[in-house]
Amino acid sequence: METQKTLPTENLTRFLQDLRDKGLLVSTAEAGDAAALLSALGMDDRAAVRTALQVLLAKTPKQIRIFDAAFDHFFVGQHVLDRESR
Repeated sequence: METQKTLPTENLTRFLQDLRDKGLLVSTAEAGDAAALLSALGMDDRAAVRTALQVLLAKTPKQIRIFDAAFDHFFVGQHVLDRESR
């Protein structure tokens, strides 16, 4: 199975909107930084993507909890996809 190298813009937009809906303030500048970060980092290393976006978008313990829950819901790991395809 080929891995996804970048996150499509519409998916990133949906994720950032989900964060906003949950009370996390994400500025347009941070959204642009997130897009640039993912373009440079790629999507192959889920843990690295999570850490990079979390550092960029979540500043307080409460924001980190919101981010973590949203990330886990939005970005399904390959192990889940593999399990569901069986």
